[in-house]
Amino acid sequence: MPENAQPNAQPNYSSLPPTTLSRTENKKLLIFEPSMLLFMFTSFAKFPVFQSLLFEKACLGSGRFDQITCQNVSAIHADLELQKEANHLLIASSLCLFLPSIPSALFLGTMFDSWSSRKTLFIPLIGLLFADFNYILQSICLECSPYLLLFSDLIFGLTGGFTSIIGLFFAYSVRVTPTTFRPTRMALLEGSMGLGGMFGYLLSGQLRHLIGYALFFLFLTILHLIVLIQIIFFCKELINNKNINTTRESTETATIRNSTSSENLNQNSENSKGKKVCWGKKRN
Repeated sequence: MPENAQPNAQPNYSSLPPTTLSRTENKKLLIFEPSMLLFMFTSFAKFPVFQSLLFEKACLGSGRFDQITCQNVSAIHADLELQKEANHLLIASSLCLFLPSIPSALFLGTMFDSWSSRKTLFIPLIGLLFADFNYILQSICLECSPYLLLFSDLIFGLTGGFTSIIGLFFAYSVRVTPTTFRPTRMALLEGSMGLGGMFGYLLSGQLRHLIGYALFFLFLTILHLIVLIQIIFFCKELINNKNINTTRESTETATIRNSTSSENLNQNSENSKGKKVCWGKKRN
């Protein structure tokens, strides 16, 4: 066992031969399905509500409409100038989320393999919580500039974005899953994504209408905290197979060196004994 391996570390099945798990062991591996379902629910529920919030803040920021009029979409739908500004904000939001997430996702993937699989999972989730906090503030202060909403996208993009969370969930799930159970694991994760997205789109409008913007984003923040707590308590550090292989190779090399040195010592002792015998015969 390598020196840096933790006693409670999760086995890494990525380089092991096919294994048959018991039912109890399979149940222990069911970590990311509920987390993936909650995350996809919040993601798909957030999109339409975020667009509505952005449009309403752009309407109020224009100074040409009051709050009651801005809440009536049909009344301001024909305002081309407002539609243009709202579309520009949506494009800027997508760019703030998409562009920083490309290098950060690559960096997080490297950290997942070389540094810590467990700690790497925390980074995009913490960024998501900071983004939620800004959404709550902007929902309370509707008169503030709509461009302040872009800070949430920028923060989440810099910490990995949606791509990193989904990719890291899949990467960790594959590594803790033996080969015989991987098809089932992938099907469960993809089913969780589809189910969460469906319910997110289905319930987003009703939730926003019932509780308003601020409480809606507070509800999403609570769900994100639940996902983070699940990762903290049920996600263990993976055993690094590279370290195990390196330790085994060094142990084998040391064993070979010890055996070689022992053989050399035995051979030298035999040679010295032979020389003493020959020297004694010559003296006689």
